[in-house]
Amino acid sequence: MNEHDLNKYDLKTPLAMALGAERESVALYESLRKRTRNYVLRERLRFFADEERKHEGILRTRIIKLFNDQLSPIEPLETHLEDGAKDYLKIATCTGNDACRAVGAC
Repeated sequence: MNEHDLNKYDLKTPLAMALGAERESVALYESLRKRTRNYVLRERLRFFADEERKHEGILRTRIIKLFNDQLSPIEPLETHLEDGAKDYLKIATCTGNDACRAVGAC
């Protein structure tokens, strides 16, 4: 594939999708953080959410440089945040085999 083949593709769409993915990741980490009482896990999830926010900022800066334009994020078509958050939370909060069996995570 030569460089001319790439010219037919729209770069804005995948970048907008990437912005949407970063936002969705922040929402997931924040949702999990609010649902756990484990301090270490809460702080780790806060760190992950902050990292995703940085990624979004980097993407936005790049988009402005490339297009002299703001770009609205494209959110994923289907989000199962609540269901996924529950599954991750069950696994993340297990402290032993008995606890894991009690929540159905093992």
